[in-house]
Amino acid sequence: TVQQKLNDLGFDSGEPDGTMNDRTKTAIMGFQRSKGLEPHGRLDQQTLEALGVVSGKAQSSQDQSTEKQ
Repeated sequence: TVQQKLNDLGFDSGEPDGTMNDRTKTAIMGFQRSKGLEPHGRLDQQTLEALGVVSGKAQSSQDQSTEKQ
């Protein structure tokens, strides 16, 4: 998850529970600052790419191809 990735990189997002809470937003902003991105605390495409996380759109396409097999 994004929270686990942030934790692994040293940005404390708390327990990886899939919840976008204040702690997670603060961790995202810290990560964004470290990468020279606008620190808005949202998981936009640039932030997801910088984290090395697959976006929801690409992931759902992959899931669909797996389901067809």
